[in-house]
Amino acid sequence: MSLEEKYYINLHIGGKFVCDPHLRYLGGKMVRLKEDPDTISYFELCKIVRDGLGFNTVQLIYFNVSGSRTL
Repeated sequence: MSLEEKYYINLHIGGKFVCDPHLRYLGGKMVRLKEDPDTISYFELCKIVRDGLGFNTVQLIYFNVSGSRTL
């Protein structure tokens, strides 16, 4: 990752994904984090959700690259 590039991780909480025909998220809220996707781990992401956002458990984590039609 170049120093000039900025990457964000968008966490969608409390809604659901639909595909009609494009993948999108309905309901809930989105939290945007400035994180490096090349170095953040699954366990760090779970810690952010639990400790930083105040959730007791993490049920599902999906990964999607912008422009992709699948999770």
